[in-house]
Amino acid sequence: MLDALALMVLENQKLHHKPKAKRVVQLFMSGAASQCDTFLIDQSERFAKRLAALPKERQVAEAFRLALGRSPSIMEQTDALAYVQKNGLENLCRLLFNTSEFVFVD
Repeated sequence: MLDALALMVLENQKLHHKPKAKRVVQLFMSGAASQCDTFLIDQSERFAKRLAALPKERQVAEAFRLALGRSPSIMEQTDALAYVQKNGLENLCRLLFNTSEFVFVD
């Protein structure tokens, strides 16, 4: 529950857009993975398997090209390669799927 101070802060905030949501659907119970989470993990694994057929040095660039429709910058390439070495290609794929660039269309 929100306390009185939090409610006052929320009431005084100016909204950029008029709220449109009429209903909220809860996708998961406490302690269980939601359908969205399991779907995203599955798709990340499939995407990583697709990229695994490529030489290691091309995997990151191809992941950016396929997921975001562009090549990574030099800084993104360097950071992504380090991320893959530490966390694996599947986690990079999940990271790309969670970027606002992937989720929202301009």
